[in-house]
Amino acid sequence: MTLTVAFRLGNDAVTRQVTVLVTEGGYLHRAQGRYGRSPRMSNPEPSPAVHLNSIASSRGEHPLARPIANLRQHHTAYTNMGYTRILIPPSVVRLEYDESRPLTLAVSRELFAAFIGAGPTTPQSLEAAITAFRAALGLPPGASTPPLCPARVRSRPGLPRCCAPLRTAPP
Repeated sequence: MTLTVAFRLGNDAVTRQVTVLVTEGGYLHRAQGRYGRSPRMSNPEPSPAVHLNSIASSRGEHPLARPIANLRQHHTAYTNMGYTRILIPPSVVRLEYDESRPLTLAVSRELFAAFIGAGPTTPQSLEAAITAFRAALGLPPGASTPPLCPARVRSRPGLPRCCAPLRTAPP
């Protein structure tokens, strides 16, 4: 069993739909296509923090930080492209799906079919769904990314050609 947060939007003008979901393992899955037809699957996008040799894992980034940010970006981008009809509202669903299996497009197709079959119809905002997803996994509400490092104070003055424009700028 795996926990997912996902949504499905439609664009009636071009009769297309898109479904985007994030699994608790840190993978973002996306499928899109015409109404009533089999959707075209994108390759699952793993979180950079899942790979042991990535920079994100060495910085202590949580594996769900980027997939959740990408989920928000996809929601905003598709809404701006006219996908305003909510077919399945943003929701958190526990699916009968084993994430330890190798990821293939056939496995992704099973995951989407399970989500569409179990997707609730109660309206909810994307942020409420993400908050519920984090709470179900036992994560703090907004602590998925490490805090930024404070800016360093320069101990010596900069180069003259860099400081000259700063001196002439009005305060």
